Amino acid sequence: MKSLLAALTVGFTSLVGVSYAEAATITLYDGGASGVTPENYNVPQYSPPGPGLSFTNLNLATGTPTATRSSVNNVNSTASNNIYAGFSNYTIFQTPVNNQFPNLDPNNGYTLNFAVEILGGSFTNSDRAGFSVLVIGSNVAPGVQSSIEIAFQNGRIFAQNVGFTAGEQSTFNPVGAGLVNYSLQVLGTNYTLSANGSTILSNQLRDYTSFAGPINPYSLPNFLFFGDNTTSANGNFNLGAISANTNEANAAAVPYEFSPTIGLLTLGAFATFSYLKKRQA
Repeated sequence: MKSLLAALTVGFTSLVGVSYAEAATITLYDGGASGVTPENYNVPQYSPPGPGLSFTNLNLATGTPTATRSSVNNVNSTASNNIYAGFSNYTIFQTPVNNQFPNLDPNNGYTLNFAVEILGGSFTNSDRAGFSVLVIGSNVAPGVQSSIEIAFQNGRIFAQNVGFTAGEQSTFNPVGAGLVNYSLQVLGTNYTLSANGSTILSNQLRDYTSFAGPINPYSLPNFLFFGDNTTSANGNFNLGAISANTNEANAAAVPYEFSPTIGLLTLGAFATFSYLKKRQA
C-alpha cells in the first residue's frame, strides 16, 4: 500500500510540478586564442558554426585613414577622430550577422561578458570615448528602457544618458589596467557593470531610440557593439573573449505543461487505490 501511495504522490506531483527555463551561453569570440580575428571566429554554439560578429572600419570624412590592426584582436583608430571602427553582431547594412543570435530579453535576464585591454586614446568631447560598449535588448521600442551604452575613458567609465551626455560614472581606470574582464548584467529595466568581479556601475537602462543620424543602430533589437563609434574620440584596444548568457532569470518556477496522458494515469491510479481501500475495510 505504501508503494501505491508513493506512486500516487509522484503522479500528483507531475500534475502540479514546475519546470525551469534553461539558460544558454554563446561564445562570440575567444580573445584570439584560435589565431583569428573576431569577425572570422566561428561561434561553436551555432549550427552550423559561423561568424557572430562583423568588423566596421570607416572614415566617413575622407575615406582614409582607417583603423589599423597590429594583431588578431587589436584595433587602433588613433590616426583620426573621423574613424569608426569596431565589432557588432549586425552588419553595416543593419542586418544580423547570424540569425542564430539569441534574444537579449531583459525580462528573462542576460549577461554580456567581455574582456578588453584599452591601450590609449583621446577625445575632443568629454562625453565621448574611443572605446564603448552598446547593448540593446529584444524589447527595444520608443518609450522602453531597453539599452545601455558604456564609455571607457582614461580615468573613468561612464554610462551614456539619453541625450548622449555622461551619466553615472566610476573612477575605475580602464587604461593601463591590462586585460580586464567585464560583466554587463541586465534584468528588467536595470543594468550592473562589474570589472574583474567587482561592481563599478549600476542604474537603469536607457531609451536611445530618438537618436537621429546617418547610421542609426539604436532601434535594432538584440544589438551589440564594441569599439569606436564616434568622430569625437579615438582609441587603441585589444579585444578579449566575448560571451553572452541569456535567460538567466530561470530561478522563477514555470508551471509544467499539463499532460492529458499523465492526468488519466494518475486518476486511474487514484481510483484503483480507493477501490482497494474499500475492499480492505
